[in-house]
Amino acid sequence: MGKNITVTLGYDDGSGVWQPHASKKLYLKPSRNDIFVLRGAVWVPWEGHPDNDVGYKDAIQVTTNLSGVATFTDVPYTDSEIQLPLDSAGAEQVPAPVWLIIDPNAQGGTKVYYGPLPSSLGAAAVTPKDLITLPSPNTWQIQGTVFNLYPQGNEQMGDVTLAPGAEEAVVNFNPPFTVIPRIFFGTRADKSGAVIVPGIKQDASGVKQLTVNSGTIKASAKPLSSVTFWVLARG
Repeated sequence: MGKNITVTLGYDDGSGVWQPHASKKLYLKPSRNDIFVLRGAVWVPWEGHPDNDVGYKDAIQVTTNLSGVATFTDVPYTDSEIQLPLDSAGAEQVPAPVWLIIDPNAQGGTKVYYGPLPSSLGAAAVTPKDLITLPSPNTWQIQGTVFNLYPQGNEQMGDVTLAPGAEEAVVNFNPPFTVIPRIFFGTRADKSGAVIVPGIKQDASGVKQLTVNSGTIKASAKPLSSVTFWVLARG
């Protein structure tokens, strides 16, 4: 029996009144899909749902109610209800899977909450706030995909973090440039040793997704663990 995770979506209307986001879709999936999960007494391979929106067919989908609330039910514990393939030495392959809760409704861009779900949490339902305040090493992280660069003389600089399985992020320029800037990146390897090389995303016609206000970053591969790299913008 896994864990229920309840998510509440809404916004402040500017007068201090919280307004719920109803009928919004949220998604849950593991950071790697070569796993078996325990359903009742049966181990089954992880599958999402074929009717989900494109890009989320490998995930479980829930929809918020009129109060802006949605619950992922019976999410398998990562330490007792998930089985990984074994390596040549007979040990479970690494990195260990974590869960990703994906909120594509966030105003600044898709937001991802990710982390392990240990069975020591007990039976009571939890929220993302509970998960991001768990003691280390079980603390969940947030990959918000929108990162604000800050001025450094005539340049702007900041760090960008990609969650496991995430390959895109958005950076905002503060203040906006007067011309489209040049973008420089650092590179970083994930825990498997794979080198993640970021670049500016291009659309289907080859046009870079870069303006004087913001840019969309796309990584060379989806990392198996969270990676952080620096971004430098020069106008």
